[in-house]
Amino acid sequence: MRLSDAGLAELRRTEGVIAQVYDDATGRVVSSWEQVKGYPTIALGRLIQPGDRARFERYLGGREKLAGAELDAVIRDTIEPRERQLTTLITSPTTQGQFDALFSMMFNTGSANRTFRAALDAHNARNAVEAARLIAAGTVTSKGKVVAGLVKRRAREAAAYAGQAIGANKLPLLSILVAVAAGYVAIRWWRSRHTPRHP
Repeated sequence: MRLSDAGLAELRRTEGVIAQVYDDATGRVVSSWEQVKGYPTIALGRLIQPGDRARFERYLGGREKLAGAELDAVIRDTIEPRERQLTTLITSPTTQGQFDALFSMMFNTGSANRTFRAALDAHNARNAVEAARLIAAGTVTSKGKVVAGLVKRRAREAAAYAGQAIGANKLPLLSILVAVAAGYVAIRWWRSRHTPRHP
């Protein structure tokens, strides 16, 4: 399967597309390769290998910006291997909305992430309600802190997954709302355990 146009548009919005070379360790645009502390990256997380530097040289900071058909081609090259990977991981019938939601989560968390794997296992077991709940309750932290943007992203992914499931499997809307609410409760519980209390 492939990511839908709507799924790609949402991915671009949530991930953010950077049209010049940036350091993946800092997120900052760089004007030379020597400034990079992590890996030189461009567009939608496309790592620039040493052999590709000549191709992307003109997109170092202070120069041109990647745009148009070339930007679209770089993004497509970035997501295609992950589309193939997810397609091999899925073993049950899947709607486009379910694929888009699982792809977004995997792109953000990585395919080895425990919560992504749990959601994928539920999906492959054809338990759409549980898969939606697990997506909603998925990873929302970075460096030990809850990130509001990730909370919203997990909720949108769960809604995208469940919205397609309602049409395809006639799941009751109440079950979906309960799944999303369970994710919210899990996040609140985690915060209560990890927020320092002052006397």
